[in-house]
Amino acid sequence: MAVAGRIAAVGGNLTLLMALLIFVGLTRVVVEGGVVAAVGSMISSSVLVSAVGSTVIGPAGLVGMAYTYVWAADIRTFVMASCAHGLKLGEELGQRLRPLFWCMLLAVFISLLGSVAMILHLAYEYGGINLNGWFFGGGTRAPFDYITTKLNAPTVPNVSGWVHTFYRWRDHGLARIGASYAAVVAFAPHRLSDWRGMAYGSIVV
Repeated sequence: MAVAGRIAAVGGNLTLLMALLIFVGLTRVVVEGGVVAAVGSMISSSVLVSAVGSTVIGPAGLVGMAYTYVWAADIRTFVMASCAHGLKLGEELGQRLRPLFWCMLLAVFISLLGSVAMILHLAYEYGGINLNGWFFGGGTRAPFDYITTKLNAPTVPNVSGWVHTFYRWRDHGLARIGASYAAVVAFAPHRLSDWRGMAYGSIVV
C-alpha cells in the first residue's frame, strides 16, 4: 500500500507539472500573441499515461488522474492567463500593486461561487442533460471511461511514440528548424529588450 501510494503521488506530481507547463505555454500564446482563447494540444494525464504506461502509475494514480480532467483537459479559459492580463493592466497603478493580488483572489472566489451556484440552479431547474450534452453528459463520463479502459487493459510505455519523436527530430529538417526557432523566440525576449518577434514567436512556441 505504501509503494502504491508513493507511485500515485509521483504520478500526480508529474501530471501537475505537465499541466503547469501547458498552462504557461497557453498563457504566453494568449497574452503575447493577442488571441482571445487557446486550447492545449495535449492533456497532461494522457501524455503521462502514454509515456510511462498505466501499469507504472497504478490504479490509485489513474483514478486520481481522472479527477484532473475538470481543470486540466481542453479548457478554454483559466486563471493564469486572466492574471497575466490583470498584471499588465495593473502597471498603470504604479507602485500600488500589492492590493491587486487580493482583488484577483476575491474575483476568483466570487466567480467560483457564482458559477457553481448558477450551474446547480440551471441543472436542477431545466435538467443538465437538456442544457449541454457534452458538459453534463459525455464530458463528465469521458475521463472515467478512459481510466476504466486503462484499468481493464493496462498499458506499457508507448515505445513507438518515443521512437517517432526521436526519428522525427533526427530525420526531419522541419522539426529541427521549428524547434530551433521556438528556442530563439523563447529566450530572445529575455536578452533583447527591443525584440519584435516575441508576439509572433509565441504562437509557434
